[in-house]
Amino acid sequence: MGYERLYDTISIPVAVTVHEFVCDAMGCNTYLRLVTSDEDYDRLIQATMNTRLDLDPPDDGTYIRTEDDARTVAVEHYQWQEGTVGVQRDHLYCPRHSTRSRED
Repeated sequence: MGYERLYDTISIPVAVTVHEFVCDAMGCNTYLRLVTSDEDYDRLIQATMNTRLDLDPPDDGTYIRTEDDARTVAVEHYQWQEGTVGVQRDHLYCPRHSTRSRED
């Protein structure tokens, strides 16, 4: 019994950026970590990186390049919420502490 190797494993040095958000609710330690590659790679290599490095680009093709892109992905794809009023302005809240979860 044997097996046929269909492809060779390749090793590619990859520079990554980690965007980490921590819920700003008092006493909450929930965090969201988005790891993205610093360069655009073709789909085959990107799929390999996703598996090995837990890179998590959204399925709709959004590519995270900046901190603002990462915040947008956190809000649109992971149900985090940005504070908009008073002292909550520019703070991020996890789904458990967002007003969306209280309304549902």
